[in-house]
Amino acid sequence: MAVGRDVLFETTIEALRAHPAFGQRIAGADRAVLLLDPGAERVLYASPAAASLRDAIGDAEGRIDPALDLARQLRGVAGLPTGTAQPRLERLRFTAGRLAPPLLCACLPALLPDGTTGLAVAIVDPLPTRRGRRGAAQESVAQVPETREPITPALASAREHPAPDAAEAPVGAPSSQTQPHTQASLQAPEAGPAPAEPRPAAGPGLRFLWRSDAHGLVIEATGRLSETVGASPVGQSWDALLAGPVEAEPALAEALARQRTFRAVPVRWRLAGTRQAVAVDLSGAPRLGAGRSFAGFSGFGVIHPERIVPAADRPEPAPPKPQRPSLRERAAAVIAVGRHAPGADAPLPARPGPARSRLPMPRPAPPPRRPTSPRSPGRPWRSSPA
Repeated sequence: MAVGRDVLFETTIEALRAHPAFGQRIAGADRAVLLLDPGAERVLYASPAAASLRDAIGDAEGRIDPALDLARQLRGVAGLPTGTAQPRLERLRFTAGRLAPPLLCACLPALLPDGTTGLAVAIVDPLPTRRGRRGAAQESVAQVPETREPITPALASAREHPAPDAAEAPVGAPSSQTQPHTQASLQAPEAGPAPAEPRPAAGPGLRFLWRSDAHGLVIEATGRLSETVGASPVGQSWDALLAGPVEAEPALAEALARQRTFRAVPVRWRLAGTRQAVAVDLSGAPRLGAGRSFAGFSGFGVIHPERIVPAADRPEPAPPKPQRPSLRERAAAVIAVGRHAPGADAPLPARPGPARSRLPMPRPAPPPRRPTSPRSPGRPWRSSPA
């Protein structure tokens, strides 16, 4: 499981290398980088340049010496939110005593594979030469105790009267004992096989990150891969890739099927539209989702552009088919089209009714008026008897 944890944390470091302000501080094999747990109590990852510092401040399990009190020194960094753009510069003491000067470090919160927030520490100042906490114990075990030879009477007599050397012997004395040694020293040494010339070291390669879901579909791959091979693997399954452009040993397919960690597995990734392939080293580890269920793989790869080899004769992979939308997505699309249809907000037309006549309607006749007779003013009118 330690290898799997290392691969996951290396994936976190690769994501930090893509950070605009923090990536330049950890770019290069000579940069010392530490990845700490959220409480600054354990070293989760150390770059090769920081291996001596890890041994100096922690034990074999990565537990940091409590006397350093790194949690208190990094309390300002721990309070920063995840996704902070600018790293914070801190002077950290990696020695319990006060005599050693602090080192300038660039610190940034980092999202760990389990969803928690760790602390990435890039040491800016040069590291002092120091011996690790485990160095003294290893040296004490490696030392061999000195043994003294017992002094006997013969040994004491030989020390008091040593034998004369060849240089002190008389000139006329035969030098049969020294002559072979002299002749042997004058002989030219036999010529041995010429040492093999060292092979030029390969370059660091082009790094990229990748992720796949629980069904084996590649859902993310950074641009270095697609720019190099000429095609993006996003949307394709690992089964289709291993049967098409990716040539690998059966161990890779077995690790993917059994959800196991794999590291630096050499593969040949075919260049799109050619009969050549480029060498790629793939690493990955399973990640867990909600309820600690398998959620897919996360990993990284290293492309070696200087290693171009002939590709196997395999059919070109078909472009990935678009996924069919679910019933809920199709219903939402229909509702959205209905809401935004042209003229959907216009009033409905009036229902056609019977045709109306344009002639004016006849008005009712006024009621008849009662007949009136002339009368004198001030005298009420009375009707005559019948």
